[in-house]
Amino acid sequence: MKTLTLLVILSLAACGAVIGVATQRFPANYPIHTQRVRFQRGKTTTVIRGVARTPGIYEWVVRAKAGQHMTVHLTSSNKGVELSIYGPNDVNPDDALGVYDWEGDLDTSGDYKITLINNREGRPRNPTYTLEVTVK
Repeated sequence: MKTLTLLVILSLAACGAVIGVATQRFPANYPIHTQRVRFQRGKTTTVIRGVARTPGIYEWVVRAKAGQHMTVHLTSSNKGVELSIYGPNDVNPDDALGVYDWEGDLDTSGDYKITLINNREGRPRNPTYTLEVTVK
């Protein structure tokens, strides 16, 4: 009986570990820098420039409404940075993982995270990037 109980406990612990790994978006040791995207009054586009330190994750949060159209364009000095988009409830819009450009109509109102990740250890470190975000 003790063996069966131990086996059940170990199985549940293993399942929990697998679920934890499956739901974690980023490596635990990557620092995450989060900022809100700001648009000038009356403007629908903003340009953000920065440096993507290695390793590092940069989340830009944009509040948008269902039915709006969002366009995101990323350039980096060494193609070592990619973007992914996570909508409210961490749902990805179609084709919004590990890309340089994305556009689409938004299904849900709320905060959208434009996530830049620099995890390319073999590339020159700390590339500069330019992120252009449009929401209409």
